[in-house]
Amino acid sequence: MTILWLHLRTSSIRWVIPLLVIAYLAMLLDTTAWIGSWPETAAAAQVPAFWLAPWVAALAAWSGAAPWRHGVSERLMATPRCAIAVEAPRLVATSLLLVLPFLTAQIVAAALTARSFPPGPGLFAGYSLLGASLTVVSVAVGWFAGRRFGSWTSVFAAAVLCAAVTYLGQQGGDLLVAGRPQQTVRWQGTGVRLVLTVSLLVAVLWATPAVRRWTGWVSIAVLGTVLGLVVAAGVPVAARSLTEQDATCVAGRLRLCLWPEHEKYLPLVRSVGDRAARLPAAFTLPPVAVENGIRLVAEPAISPSAASLPSAASPAGRSPARAVFAVRDGSVWSAAGDLAEVIIQRTVDAAPSCPGSSPTGTTAPADWTHRVRLVAWLEAYLAGGGSPDYHDDASAEIRQVQAEGRRIANDTSREQQFTWAVAELAQVAHHCG
Repeated sequence: MTILWLHLRTSSIRWVIPLLVIAYLAMLLDTTAWIGSWPETAAAAQVPAFWLAPWVAALAAWSGAAPWRHGVSERLMATPRCAIAVEAPRLVATSLLLVLPFLTAQIVAAALTARSFPPGPGLFAGYSLLGASLTVVSVAVGWFAGRRFGSWTSVFAAAVLCAAVTYLGQQGGDLLVAGRPQQTVRWQGTGVRLVLTVSLLVAVLWATPAVRRWTGWVSIAVLGTVLGLVVAAGVPVAARSLTEQDATCVAGRLRLCLWPEHEKYLPLVRSVGDRAARLPAAFTLPPVAVENGIRLVAEPAISPSAASLPSAASPAGRSPARAVFAVRDGSVWSAAGDLAEVIIQRTVDAAPSCPGSSPTGTTAPADWTHRVRLVAWLEAYLAGGGSPDYHDDASAEIRQVQAEGRRIANDTSREQQFTWAVAELAQVAHHCG
């Protein structure tokens, strides 16, 4: 322990660690929308490990190349002590110093969310182990580059190699930027990945120049094999299931149900539900709408009140639209947009002459104009007015029609809006008939 403490106190990277801590926290606190939800907190806390991995690898390479810079590499190779016993304390000290900023970000993130005691703290562990695994891989890659090549170019090479590894991991799904309650990262499976990562550190010890058992190409082959196993292990993501009965729901004319881990969005969802309850009787609301991933106990039948509309039931006998919505990054527009589509389709069920979703082509046919305008108005009305907080790839013509609907939601009284909406709904039904 005395030797380890000595290396911690004299490491060449110890003065950079506070800057790395600041970088982790700056990226973590760039947005605070994740506070109050454990899955979102867990995802946000491990994301900085991906973007800062090349810097971690570069610092590990700088630390690993210290004997070359100070001209004592040959002396270390000639020491009568076991080479691994000489290298291990330095590698462990470097690993502890470079993992410290990641752990600091984890503690800060957990503390900020734990204040409100939301459900689902068990979802945090899997994401944390995933980020820790990547940090240790970055240390191993950087240390090997620094000890093997021992020059300034090794620092750059380690950063580039680590960036390539993280890019491949991102393409393979290792980067989970969104903490969705309907999925979980199994900490048991991620623990296996972490064990493989520690094995990579051990392989790095055996592959350094001070250990003369292997040639350069053999050591690189072994390290590549272990690193390949780590990457191939992937992220053990498992789907979670929840029924409507176990969800956290808001009662009303439109019953809205959330995952318990998203209880912080109850005020947002309640405001959307209150606005939906004020809609004219001409609009058919589903009895219940659930957040993505929640299973309805039974798909409710379409309300008989829509029978007076020409297209209230599809001639083809289609079932009504599933009443599902999402609250993406705490956006009220996300939930409002999903519910607007569901309500319109429930009210005027899709017939062969009236497609069931907004067009995405380059033009908006005349038959679509009323529907696009009506959906845009209903989305803005349910969101409480304003402008959307998202961008889509709709054509300029469709965006213009959508802007007309949102302008009505923002610039007219509620009574005027409802009068216009009922008339527009009749036009939609006419074109579908």
